Amino acid sequence: MVIVDLEDKTLQSAHNDVADLPSEVIVYLKSQLKNSTDMDDSISRSFLRANVHLFGGYRMGFVRSESTGDNIIKFQPQAW
Repeated sequence: MVIVDLEDKTLQSAHNDVADLPSEVIVYLKSQLKNSTDMDDSISRSFLRANVHLFGGYRMGFVRSESTGDNIIKFQPQAW
């Protein structure tokens, strides 16, 4: 869970999840927070765009195993 403080314009997390995010996502979210002055849907859109950045290429991780002849699709984190 990430807490957004609109008055102080900060991101906080109880488990320090923010530190695990890629720096470009943090920079994007902080820039969007600084530009936001009210609680409209722009904050929701910013977090959705950050999720697209984080998970947008997940399909690359699904690999078909044709070597065994059964064509099983498996998820390989290394391919993602």
